[in-house]
Amino acid sequence: MKALKSLLFLSLVLFFVIVFSASARAEDLTAPIGEISLAVDLLPAPILIAPNQTTITAKVKPLIIGLTQSGSLVKVYIDDVYNGKTEILYHDSQTANFAYRPFLNLSRGWHKVYALAEDSSGRTSQISEVLYFKIELPMPAPTMLKPVVNKKTSSSRPFIVGLAKNDSKIKVYIDKKYDGEFTVKNHDSGTANFAYQPVKPLIRGSHLVYAVAIDKRGKESSWSNLVYFSARNSAITQAAAAEESQAAARIEEPKTAAKTDEAVPVISGSSGVIEKKSTESAASEPEEQLDAIKQLSQPDQASLEKIKNLLGADMGEKATTGQGMINEGRLNQGKIKLSVAVFILFLIGVVAWLLWVNRELIKERRTQNEADEQADKDKNDPMAGGQMDKLL
Repeated sequence: MKALKSLLFLSLVLFFVIVFSASARAEDLTAPIGEISLAVDLLPAPILIAPNQTTITAKVKPLIIGLTQSGSLVKVYIDDVYNGKTEILYHDSQTANFAYRPFLNLSRGWHKVYALAEDSSGRTSQISEVLYFKIELPMPAPTMLKPVVNKKTSSSRPFIVGLAKNDSKIKVYIDKKYDGEFTVKNHDSGTANFAYQPVKPLIRGSHLVYAVAIDKRGKESSWSNLVYFSARNSAITQAAAAEESQAAARIEEPKTAAKTDEAVPVISGSSGVIEKKSTESAASEPEEQLDAIKQLSQPDQASLEKIKNLLGADMGEKATTGQGMINEGRLNQGKIKLSVAVFILFLIGVVAWLLWVNRELIKERRTQNEADEQADKDKNDPMAGGQMDKLL
């Protein structure tokens, strides 16, 4: 009997010991765990410099420039839409500069741009500061006329003449290379004429000239119309010079007023500068002068008649000699036709490339939208992903 009581007592003691140990372990399991801090090495965000609110531009593809950490590329977002990226950039100073140009034209008005960096290991930065900029309407482009050769110059350095808006700074490009710049002399009508000589004598052969206008605020126009002309050898004898005075490209002021109803410029035979308009012209008002400028830029029959008037009364004699501007014009017409054909093929190639780029951009946007929709779906569905674990 005593043995039975002893066994029962030991059983009770053992039971209480087991219960006490289990409760102690439960308390240890429910004890709070200390916070664990993880150090994340983030890539520095790029620094955008331009364009910004002070940028004055009419370019529909403004250059986006800034700085980023060496060994990283920059992804550019315009109006919250991914536009493209640079290649991986390096510099010994550990800070590389970048320049990115949008691959599609932007609309006129305000835009915003920001960027983020990514290195070769896949680390990405936070977005950069957001910059806002405005694309304005372009400055009116100059209107170029046929270069002039008179007794003040030679065919290797002809007067490059044209019309532009008052207060314009003109940059002249010959054979697609910058040659020089100047500021026009204003005219009461609001449209100034100009005459510019190349810095260096031109080599013999055909040349191309165009110009760009810049206003006081620094806004640049698009290219002017393209003008093709021919330059002859500057080293000529006196006899050749005398012959050239009869046959070369030469425009002098007519002895009598030009018989035309259009407002056309008259170029001085002494300086090559467009000084006045025809006395019988009715285009003295600014509106009519602008109409004349538009018609000068169109290669129609009226423009040809104006050029004949500018060339003077001896136009017919030059045509019969088979020399001078007439022959050069015929040669240039063949070259212009070839240039037009090449330009059309180039435009077709550009359009095809733009269509392909647009298709790829649409695909990329569609993939990004599908990924965003899937992420939103996973976030809102409590049974998807890690939401189930949190509920448990």
